[in-house]
Amino acid sequence: MATIPGQASERSGSHPRGFVRRAGRLGWALLQMVVAMKVGMLIYHLNLERVLGGTDFAALHSEYPVFGHWMMVAAMAVAMIIFMRYYHKSSWQFCGEMTIAMLVPPAVLTVPVLRSRVPIEFLLVGSNWLMVPAMATLMLYRGSHHAHTTHVGIPRWVKVVGIIGLVAVLLFIILLFRRDEHHHGSGHGRLYST
Repeated sequence: MATIPGQASERSGSHPRGFVRRAGRLGWALLQMVVAMKVGMLIYHLNLERVLGGTDFAALHSEYPVFGHWMMVAAMAVAMIIFMRYYHKSSWQFCGEMTIAMLVPPAVLTVPVLRSRVPIEFLLVGSNWLMVPAMATLMLYRGSHHAHTTHVGIPRWVKVVGIIGLVAVLLFIILLFRRDEHHHGSGHGRLYST
């Protein structure tokens, strides 16, 4: 079983091999959470098509893609929390922090879509791409300070590089907003399909 922050772990040495082992465990745990999120998304879409097809909820989902996207994100978050709590035995605090880290990118990207600055596809694609770096940054930053027991020992420079990387990605997204605004004007992002 992989060790993730928010779960008890034994202390590895401070030599490079111990660092590589810890980094590998963090990467493996992150991959597992992403798979859990994708399973939640799959379950949501299967239920939407097979169980809820033809209902008012399905009509609302297709009429308002932002609403539909946020319902899918909620399903992904629930699946991730269930996986973290029952497989990794993560604390509720860490589950909450990871959920917030997961929700920040779609929340940030929803604003320009609602203001008709960018098309809905920007939210649909961008939030999925930015969730993982946001979650990885939290894992690097927090280590296991909020966990049940020991400190993972992630070097400070790795945390700083992770945070700088996330800031660089967000700046790139902002520049894309600006470029799209100058080239296409407004009126692209709509709450409803046309």
